[in-house]
Amino acid sequence: MNRECNVWEPFMIDATKWTHLNYAFALIDESTYEIAQMNTFDTALYGKLTDLKSKNPILKVYISVGGWDAGSATFSAMVSTKANRATFIRSTIKFMKTYIFDGIDINWAYPTAKDRGGEDADFENFVTFLAELRDAFGDGYGITVALPSSYWYLKGFDIANMEQHVDWFNLMSHDIHGKWDGKKEFIPSVVQAHTNLTEIKDSLNLLWRNSINPNKVVLGLGFYGRSFTLEDVRCKEPGCPFSGAGELGKCTDTAGILSLHEIKDIMEGKSLEPVQDGEAAVKYISWDGDQWVSYDDSETFAMKLSYAKILCLGGTSVWALDLDALVVDEGIDSLLESDSRLPAKLRSAVSYENGLSMGMFWTPCFPPTAENPCPDGFSPLIWAHGKVFDADLSHVSGMGCYGGGRHGYHRALCVEGLVEAACQWGPGSQSKACNSKCPTGYITLTKNSHMAGQDTGYSKTLYNDYANQYFSGGLGQKVTFGNSRSYSYVSDDENSVEVRAHNALRERQLEARSAYSDV
Repeated sequence: MNRECNVWEPFMIDATKWTHLNYAFALIDESTYEIAQMNTFDTALYGKLTDLKSKNPILKVYISVGGWDAGSATFSAMVSTKANRATFIRSTIKFMKTYIFDGIDINWAYPTAKDRGGEDADFENFVTFLAELRDAFGDGYGITVALPSSYWYLKGFDIANMEQHVDWFNLMSHDIHGKWDGKKEFIPSVVQAHTNLTEIKDSLNLLWRNSINPNKVVLGLGFYGRSFTLEDVRCKEPGCPFSGAGELGKCTDTAGILSLHEIKDIMEGKSLEPVQDGEAAVKYISWDGDQWVSYDDSETFAMKLSYAKILCLGGTSVWALDLDALVVDEGIDSLLESDSRLPAKLRSAVSYENGLSMGMFWTPCFPPTAENPCPDGFSPLIWAHGKVFDADLSHVSGMGCYGGGRHGYHRALCVEGLVEAACQWGPGSQSKACNSKCPTGYITLTKNSHMAGQDTGYSKTLYNDYANQYFSGGLGQKVTFGNSRSYSYVSDDENSVEVRAHNALRERQLEARSAYSDV
């Protein structure tokens, strides 16, 4: 946010190039053990990032909790008692419903590590926490855990017992080396690639020894390079000694790290030709006598992707999107070039129906005086103040707004022009019986427990009991399967039929995605 150049904002992200985005980071309040924002500006950015789901029907946005600066002590305290764990889980569910997140990434650096503030009990407590988190989430939200590539830190994770509770592990195989080398025994102060494929293989072997399913492992790649200041200007190859971190980057303003954007500028400005290390699957450059950095581009990304496919890994991830070249998306485009089939396959995995269902989103709650809160390309189709379902009808994505009624806080359903033309809102239930349904031949895409104009809602008890089952307002889209097949509703099973019909669409999407994954 405070960079002088290559400044990213959520709206600049091409959502069609990603399946998942993690917002890094949120923290754990050290006194209450509730989830907490890291920066004052975070709340404004949460919605801007989750709004990107309207641009890509299969995009999911997770909140990542922790990170290096968070340390381990607060994590250790949070997982140490059932009460603390319950507090964090309860606050996290509320947080994700408020800001429309689809899951959580736990980035604990690192359990049991004494140099990070960890405790021996973390080994078992982390598993207990994940089990309780999964029990609370069910299938409604995703759970991922970031893993270090270093054995010294990985040994603090009981990955064998954690696996059953997570959707996948994010292996941080993009920070194997850096300016910290030489501070630990057996690791010399010499320049080495931070994304060295040879050592990535060693890191993965630590997982295979614990019988982790490769499909539950996502390989981390870097949109940046780790830079060093060489000790001897005559020695510029991997293995040469360094005296410290590389100089500050123009945009990142951090010693020892350069973004792909900065590396590209250095190469172009100084007419440098990189050296490729074929075995390590990396490239490196040196300049100004004593500066050195290793990095990845389309060629080395392709080598790592090929290896990931051979192992049948669950996918790849990158740290971090805002380190990519702003104008041309150098990093992500290099990854896509490594598999030219991806864009077309990704598009074919998205059905027209699901495309419509994600061409809409509910805003957070606003006071009644609020004007149009929708971004360019969207307009408010309806205002309502009740609980709302997400577009997949899989869980409540927003709680009822404060105050209720036509004079209380309410949220807008922002829709794109394509959605507005193809869909209709209603019919609603003026009697508040909460048993209305979309007409025969329509698929429900999203719902609100109360339509605009209803003065009052249920009592809190009834609200909690029934809001997950019946909704008074719905947005429906006319769908024809083949030439004649359509869905009708059974009077005593309306909602479950709606969900089954929508799930049929989701299954077709997943089949298409599976076909891509198997290619």
